[in-house]
Amino acid sequence: MKELWAKIARTVPRTLWPMLVAAWLPAVPLLLLGHSLEVWKSADAVYYNGVLEPLSEPGALFLASAAVLAALGLALAPLVIGAPVLIGTAALLGRTIAVRDAWRLALRRYFTVLTWLLLLIALLSAVAAGATGLTAIGWPLWLALAFTVLPGLFALAPLMVMLPVSLAEGRGPWQGLAAAHRLERERRRVHLLFVIAACGLPVLVDTGAERLLGSRLGWGDGHPGAEAVGLLASALAMAPAVLLLCAPAVYRDRGAYTGYASGPDLGRMAAHLPPPHTGGRSWAVLPAPALAALLLLPVLVGPAVSWANPLGAPVLEGGPLASPYGDDYVIDISPRGEGALIATTQRGETAELCDPECETVAEREGRTQGGGTAVAGGGRLYTDWWEFMHDWEDTDRYGPHPDSGLYLRTCAATEKCDPDEAVRIRQYGGDHYETASAVAPFGEGLVVASHVRPYEPRGRDEEIGEDEGGLRLHVCDEPACADPRAIDPPGDVTAGGFLAGGTFLDIAVSAEGGFAVAAFDASYGALNVVSCADAECAEPEVSEIFGEHFRKEHEVGMRSRFGARIEYRPDGTPVLAYRAVRDGAVHVTDCHDAACTEFTDRAVTGPGWKRPLPGLALDSEGNPQLATFDLAEERLVLLSCLDGGCTETVRTPLAATSEEPGVSALAVDGEDRPHIVWSEGEEDRPDIFSRFSAETHYLRCAEPLCGAAQTP
Repeated sequence: MKELWAKIARTVPRTLWPMLVAAWLPAVPLLLLGHSLEVWKSADAVYYNGVLEPLSEPGALFLASAAVLAALGLALAPLVIGAPVLIGTAALLGRTIAVRDAWRLALRRYFTVLTWLLLLIALLSAVAAGATGLTAIGWPLWLALAFTVLPGLFALAPLMVMLPVSLAEGRGPWQGLAAAHRLERERRRVHLLFVIAACGLPVLVDTGAERLLGSRLGWGDGHPGAEAVGLLASALAMAPAVLLLCAPAVYRDRGAYTGYASGPDLGRMAAHLPPPHTGGRSWAVLPAPALAALLLLPVLVGPAVSWANPLGAPVLEGGPLASPYGDDYVIDISPRGEGALIATTQRGETAELCDPECETVAEREGRTQGGGTAVAGGGRLYTDWWEFMHDWEDTDRYGPHPDSGLYLRTCAATEKCDPDEAVRIRQYGGDHYETASAVAPFGEGLVVASHVRPYEPRGRDEEIGEDEGGLRLHVCDEPACADPRAIDPPGDVTAGGFLAGGTFLDIAVSAEGGFAVAAFDASYGALNVVSCADAECAEPEVSEIFGEHFRKEHEVGMRSRFGARIEYRPDGTPVLAYRAVRDGAVHVTDCHDAACTEFTDRAVTGPGWKRPLPGLALDSEGNPQLATFDLAEERLVLLSCLDGGCTETVRTPLAATSEEPGVSALAVDGEDRPHIVWSEGEEDRPDIFSRFSAETHYLRCAEPLCGAAQTP
């Protein structure tokens, strides 16, 4: 057997090119048709990390076309498989045959090869079905594989050897299977060894190339570049794999030389195989340049089609996020180069750097209450309501505590934030219900907005301090916020919800020196805008966008998906985005003046009760961009407004969803490329104590506005 291994090694170089020509040349048209199906599929798909991912199930016409292509592939398989096997078998017997002769003989044995292929498919399907069935009824995976894969291997060996025996000896499929069985009876270990090597070598090469490309270049399964390299690797592995498959058909041990009937019929093989090729190169069916171009064409077309992207599928990069995993998180996205820094707060505080794979760079565990966050320069800002209790020996353990209130932490660096450096911005000793807060950089300092349910006496004297709750703004002239100026808006402006987290307060800073706060009351369904013309904010103005929707306090699910986002446009007027309280439709509020005393409100999507608050950002022209969900078609979409008031929009699908949406947040970088955080999951119970568990993702579009800017 050592001589046979050595012969295989010597034969590989001289059979590699003839086998490639014999197998690949007939398959070139089908491979090109397969690439045309990929182009067709990209009409409703995205390129995610280089891989084409459909956004919907294929239609009937596409499925019919794919079925026709599969049928053509099955019809062509006997020629593509049979010719290299004939070349390999003849080469191990010391004979060189022409590619044209191999094709002709493979066509004569067409139904033999087709029968072999169908038997192989049936065997593999039976093994897979058996393993799946045993696992489904509770068998351990290893035991199910032992009861199905091991018998399958013993059945696979004679079936694989049947192919070269039938082709080389000119037998029909059943005669070939019987001959292979006779050969295998006394050489079972040898046949198993060669068959396992023949089947395992392509798998090993393909897996090795995939892992190498994944670890070195980040090319995952389905990436066009990975597919091209995989095709080249498979081509290089084909010759040794085919020779290993053919080896049992020509193997003769000492017993066979002494007259055992189980040895291969070399005389029959010599008579049936085509005569040796003596007229030049055996693979010269076309001029060498044309042949090389045709063989390389399927390898190059895949990456070329992906690069050309003829149907304009959005090109995205991204990865999973460790946080947030609920629907009540406050999120701030700060684009940085090709990636983004993402700060989140609700169940603890997290900062993740995505480029596009996401890495947690800072984390603080523990549940926050009514927190807010913002990325400021190279660091982060966090606000959080802290409610303290008295010692156990105190008679009024739950009474007002002088240290309770809203605290601010300023983190100068991305990776470090010491909670001991928290500064109290607002002292409030009453019960902390309906808490919410937001923070944003403002000039050389920052602005903070916070809300807590106004104090309600409990029938006894309590000293809670001068602050009796409600909405309050603080302006700081420096990041440490050592001396904040408090601003109380006029009227009864409320925000937040009982035991609910979300983006109930949002701050926008104007280039003209003012700022505005969107305040959403999730308990009664009301939205107000508080605006300040400058940092002093001597006369804050309050504009009601809409009043209360609920006659009594709303305390069940979906409150975390309420809220509002606000941004300033270049003309100094704000624009808001929110989900409608009653039906979940996304609305855009187009303010006509800086204080939003006059505005136009527009619905830009249809209803969707489970839709979360949309993400809002402005492009370089000041037009709103919205990241939200199309619940009817189960997709994450980018709504690009064609003007500042969002009278017309372009809808760009970005991802398919299969579960309930959780969050959607958006930022746009200096090149108008959207950066999106979105999640989907499920809620465990539909009441005030519900807990939403989600998987969260980061996306970055490679093109401005995800290609919407190129849409006429």
